[in-house]
Amino acid sequence: MDKITRNSLPGHYEGFSEPLYPNIIRRCQYIKGFDGTPIVLTLYLPAREDGTQAEGKFPTIMVAVRDAHPDREKKNGVDTIDSCVPYGYAGAILQMRGCGASYGTNNSFASQENRRDVNAAIDWIISQDWSDGQAAICGGSNRGLIQFASAVTRPAPSKGLKGITPIVADADFYYQDYPNGLSAIPMARVNNLSGSSAPLERQLTKEEIVEKVGLTDEDPDGTRAYEAYLTGQYGKNKNFMSWLLLPNMCRDDGNPHFDGEKTNLTIPPITDIDVFHKTDIRVHQFIGLHESGTFGQLMASKEWGGSVILGPWAHRQCCRGTSNPEEPEADFDGMTEHRKWFDNLLKQVDNGFDKRPPYYYYMHNAGEGQRWRFSDTWPLENIRHTKLYLTADKSGTSASQNDGTLSLVCPQEQSAVDYKVDTSIEVFDNEDGNGFSFERMVLSWKGDMEKGVDRKGLTFTSQPLFPR
Repeated sequence: MDKITRNSLPGHYEGFSEPLYPNIIRRCQYIKGFDGTPIVLTLYLPAREDGTQAEGKFPTIMVAVRDAHPDREKKNGVDTIDSCVPYGYAGAILQMRGCGASYGTNNSFASQENRRDVNAAIDWIISQDWSDGQAAICGGSNRGLIQFASAVTRPAPSKGLKGITPIVADADFYYQDYPNGLSAIPMARVNNLSGSSAPLERQLTKEEIVEKVGLTDEDPDGTRAYEAYLTGQYGKNKNFMSWLLLPNMCRDDGNPHFDGEKTNLTIPPITDIDVFHKTDIRVHQFIGLHESGTFGQLMASKEWGGSVILGPWAHRQCCRGTSNPEEPEADFDGMTEHRKWFDNLLKQVDNGFDKRPPYYYYMHNAGEGQRWRFSDTWPLENIRHTKLYLTADKSGTSASQNDGTLSLVCPQEQSAVDYKVDTSIEVFDNEDGNGFSFERMVLSWKGDMEKGVDRKGLTFTSQPLFPR
């Protein structure tokens, strides 16, 4: 008798399920959004060897996207669907209103309209004869934020939504982009950020739209796609970053682009978390150590619960395969980890996922074979809080206004540093105003930080934390 090998360690998944369906049926159609607006849903259903649809009822994995033609690039949730359908899942890609061939206007993301559309789509899915009544959502960045938002839709999320899998997405949108009230995004870069490129000023032809967004099964010549473009998108869609992120915004500021709506309160899902706490929706997050939302996602794990994988990845690395060739032991099979999570969540497979400690994290500077670790808590249970004191002693490491130090010893005498705030300073913009040096998605500075950052503020630097 052959020995059966089963492996459910993080990043591995063998022996618990096998691919049953060799083919996939793709269907692309319009369904109704929460208010009747036609929006595009592309389905991927398990099929037999002869290409016919498989019998049975299947749980659904969904991705909500803003892309014009999302399944041309197999990444950021679309690849997850492709890898899971052969194992007995249905897949669904929802094009948000105002995106692709969907009707309506898109001037935000994770808005009240967006989150209600996602839940309307899930309600439609669970009403189909091939659905087992369950759905989970996956995807990263704005595809991750919409998951948090969908889980707090008032008065209640769809009864079919069982789990969310946010990747590099902070449930507190305001805090990520305005930590402690200070903008962390150069305004000169807003129009150039991934996923937020401004709509073209020139009206596109029908042929150009068809090439860009593709065709639905019921619209073979692109007439409806072009109608959606002319009636809701052209001249109406907005660059969501520049439309939402205004200079020096406070959390409760009204946004003039939204008739004074306090978008930093209405859009971040964290403000509606009381709705989530009344549901049984489970959460599994992927977090990158080398991007701007790390702290926010860890805070979300305290408020939303669930489990976390914290790896040495930048923003786009998390969305495109959880791999970093510059870090040792940083390759991680995110596809199998997703399938393991969905098997446990939607099929109740006893694969140990729900029994392991909730935090699985990567430790920099650890020895070989010791970098990946588990923890029951965050912050870690063995953390040691250390009090450090600001001093006027020079560290010799910074060209800042003061070049102060952090000391373990309390100074015997008090001292002060005089500093006048210069409101004209744009910390993360270059002197030419182009602002292309700081890359928040990888937390890197491409150039000389001395002029761009150090000379414009105060710093206090400790001794090296780790011996070299």
